[in-house]
Amino acid sequence: MSQKTILIAGHEVESVLMSALIKHYSRQGYDVLFGECCEPQSIAKEIEDLISGNRSLSAFLYISPPPRQGKMLDDDADVINATMNDCLERGLWWIQAVSKKMIAQGTGGRIVTLAHIAALVPTERFSYGAASQLALMNLCRSAIQELAPYNIKINTIFRGFSHTHPLEHEFVEQLKVLHKDDGIPLLEYTSPEDIASTCYLLTDPQINSFNGAMITMDSGFYVTRKIRYLSEI
Repeated sequence: MSQKTILIAGHEVESVLMSALIKHYSRQGYDVLFGECCEPQSIAKEIEDLISGNRSLSAFLYISPPPRQGKMLDDDADVINATMNDCLERGLWWIQAVSKKMIAQGTGGRIVTLAHIAALVPTERFSYGAASQLALMNLCRSAIQELAPYNIKINTIFRGFSHTHPLEHEFVEQLKVLHKDDGIPLLEYTSPEDIASTCYLLTDPQINSFNGAMITMDSGFYVTRKIRYLSEI
């Protein structure tokens, strides 16, 4: 039986990303389990059912849903309300239950929240529907001192745009046309394989220094969208 177990939970998880995560973690000797509960009273029981016998929970990955389109002035309050329920509340419930399980085990563990770059970088279409992901990161950062004595580390990845997500692909291709003459910002897609490798890095039990970290996997979009070159005089 494997000595390492990762539990993955989330909402609207893409099959291509999930396949990459399963492949990568399985290759590293992990058992990969999946949580599906959406209600706080059911999550702890599901964790106990999944992590049974001599198995212990080594790592947890919470995958936030792809950001939804919406704007402040378009009466899209339902978008932000939905994401607060789908992402912030559910993510917090899962992280609380997982933390308590890891403390009970006495073995420590690693927790990663996988967010989207639109939660961090203001964009025309998606950031309004991704605000919950940034809020979840801040809640997790608030807990690092509380959980550090138990050797539980929490980190966040902000992944870039997906080539396989139709709305994200359409948005990026339009930006490429808009910025074709200046080449700024850098607009590249993030592969599921890169995401899986980085998740593994942050859940590696041998690495202790990652705690409260924010890693952007956007090929430089976060930085270069703020850069504009001056014309030569």
